[in-house]
Amino acid sequence: MPRSNLLTFFRWSVTLVGVGSLALSAGYHPFPAYSIWTILLIASFLAILILFPVEIFQGQVYLLNTFVLPAGILFGLVNTGLAIIAGVFGGFLLVKSYLTIQRRSGSRRVIDKDYWNKAAFLTGSLLISLAISIYIVKLSYPAGLPASMTQVGLLPLISAGVVFTVCHAGLVVGENLIGNGKVDLGQANDSLAFLFIEFLPLPLTLLSIRASTLGLTQVIFLVGSIVIAIAVLANRLSVPRSLLERRARELSTLNQISRTISSSLDLDILLESIQLQVTQVLNVDNFYVALYDSADQQLWYPLAVKHGQRQVWPRRPLTDRLTDRVIQLREPILLPHHARQELARIGLPPSEDAPYAWVGVPLITSERVIGCMAVFSLSADTEFTKADLNLLTILAGQASVAIEIALHNALLSSDVTIGRDRLSAVLNSVREGILLVEENERITLVNEAMAHITLAPQSDFIGKRLAELSQPVLPIIGFSPQQAGSLLLQMDGPPEGITSTSTYIVTERVPPQVVERTFVPVADKHGKITGWLIVLRDITDEQQIKETRDLISETLVHDLRSPIGAVLAALDLITETIESGGSMEIIQSSVNIAQRSGRRVLNLVESMLEIARLQSGNIELDLERVSLKPFIAHTLLEFNVQASEYGITLINDVPASLPPVSIDAGKIQRVLNNIVDNALKFTPERGSVCIDASLEENKSMLIKIVDNGPGILEEYREKIFERFSQVPGRTSRRRGSGLGLAYCRLAVEAHGGRIWVEPNHPQGSIFCFTLPVAEPQEG
Repeated sequence: MPRSNLLTFFRWSVTLVGVGSLALSAGYHPFPAYSIWTILLIASFLAILILFPVEIFQGQVYLLNTFVLPAGILFGLVNTGLAIIAGVFGGFLLVKSYLTIQRRSGSRRVIDKDYWNKAAFLTGSLLISLAISIYIVKLSYPAGLPASMTQVGLLPLISAGVVFTVCHAGLVVGENLIGNGKVDLGQANDSLAFLFIEFLPLPLTLLSIRASTLGLTQVIFLVGSIVIAIAVLANRLSVPRSLLERRARELSTLNQISRTISSSLDLDILLESIQLQVTQVLNVDNFYVALYDSADQQLWYPLAVKHGQRQVWPRRPLTDRLTDRVIQLREPILLPHHARQELARIGLPPSEDAPYAWVGVPLITSERVIGCMAVFSLSADTEFTKADLNLLTILAGQASVAIEIALHNALLSSDVTIGRDRLSAVLNSVREGILLVEENERITLVNEAMAHITLAPQSDFIGKRLAELSQPVLPIIGFSPQQAGSLLLQMDGPPEGITSTSTYIVTERVPPQVVERTFVPVADKHGKITGWLIVLRDITDEQQIKETRDLISETLVHDLRSPIGAVLAALDLITETIESGGSMEIIQSSVNIAQRSGRRVLNLVESMLEIARLQSGNIELDLERVSLKPFIAHTLLEFNVQASEYGITLINDVPASLPPVSIDAGKIQRVLNNIVDNALKFTPERGSVCIDASLEENKSMLIKIVDNGPGILEEYREKIFERFSQVPGRTSRRRGSGLGLAYCRLAVEAHGGRIWVEPNHPQGSIFCFTLPVAEPQEG
């Protein structure tokens, strides 16, 4: 919760508790006959006290508590409580009316935006403190208070006074702590004045009780007159003291800014220090500095703060605004209040967020205006004075020269920064890792790519010797600690012919990393080697692409040459048989061989085309409702002859009760064919291939094809679904193309499912994939 909202909640909570205690007490104690006049009398004194606040801790404190406790002891909680409500709000209403009239006549006094919140809290804090104090007195007299107040014991009165003081002071300190985040008790004079005001009710209460024999009305006049006299005197004394304190704060601000100017040439630090000091002294949270670019006739804002938050305001051309007028006229402008009406009077166009108060001063150096410094308020309760204008003017005089020097310093450093940034951008834009080792054996340059390849931050390289790099980094660069130390011995020779390139595998990485390393000597103008440039390229992907390309070439050559060779051999046999007048059985057998071989080539080509279409996403699914049990049975039927030949049992364990799935039957049939065909190739004799299915919690169908072949190592369980991928060192009854499982993955994913492989303990594999369940049919 924001601090302002928390403060409002605290104030009104105190108010509600105080009013509640008053209402509870009114239910048990009827009004005495003199209650109306008593209420008016006490309320009048309280309203007068509101007119004379005391300045303590940079805020206003009222002496109401010094009068409330004696009145409450003499006249009871109900009468005094109602008088507190009438007196506080009546006094605040009088002050507001007075300030409103004064502002219309040109006064610069300000009405606080939390005006009525403070009035409510003041009422609640007094009611709570008084209710607890009167309860303390009544606890000492269970049978009822004495007939004469002079008979009330000294101890109950002292206890009530101490409790009233502690309770009221605690609520006031709590409000200050919530509102400001701290309670500044470091000012000795303010602390003593606060303690005097909080403890004053006790002696006044004792005086009132002892003087009550004169009559209650006379006592109220006596105590009220004393308190008002003290309030008027304290008010008159606090005004010049507050002015002196403000002047001291202004001098402290100027001193702080002077020290910042002398110690820093950084523009951001300088402006942030000025903004912090100014906003604290003037109690505003809107500040900006506009600098004038005379070459482009534009304004830019190195610092702008609005509602306490840093703003980014764009550059703009010079126009006819308040800031522009300050720069063009070279004179300050003060709009103390009602600035929106003043804008029209001076001929400036109003804007949507026009300020209620604004003050700006020019930044002038060497008879040249470099900008404007301004503060403003978007609240109607804020008002600036000539003292505020004078403070800004003095600050501008101090800051102008420092800002100009900071601008020149920033311009010079930017040239160096631009050159450094350009070099850094060039080095970081290349994919190769670059590392420079100079003749002092220290690494002086390293780019982001080197950090990416070695998985070590750039800070781990700069300033270190090559041999001092960590153990995980050196193997990636291709060195042992001994080799790293001996490298620098070669710097004494000529640079010609020393450049070398080598390729090695970093086996410490998982998966292994293939690196190409190049040494380039760096020579001075005399040809002497002064350093080494080490360039690393991570060619792991390139190596994998090369291996894949070789595998594809080998696979295609093997898978195409065999069936094409069979077709040609069959055609040759048919030709010879026809020429020699051979039997038709030989011709028919040769035709069958040619057809089967041709289909193998066609299936391979169709698989590659189908995979390409699936990968591009340009394929449509012909979805239909399919019952799994008969669908699986049809698939296994095609493999019965082949399974019998291999001595393998095919099992259909799919429950008949499962709901139908929504699939493209042709594509999923091919998925099953590919997986079952693979299982038959690797399952040993007297083994089994079992197909099972179950309904998942997410309403998808899980199909499992279980075999007891040699199984698949964990590191290849993802790779086998890539094109032309083969598990090395694995023998089967016949060679595959490496396209079947790639097709399975793409086809299943096109249906919105996924496919994976799991181990089948103690031996074998479980191929799993999911398919969508068909929606229930209507009717």
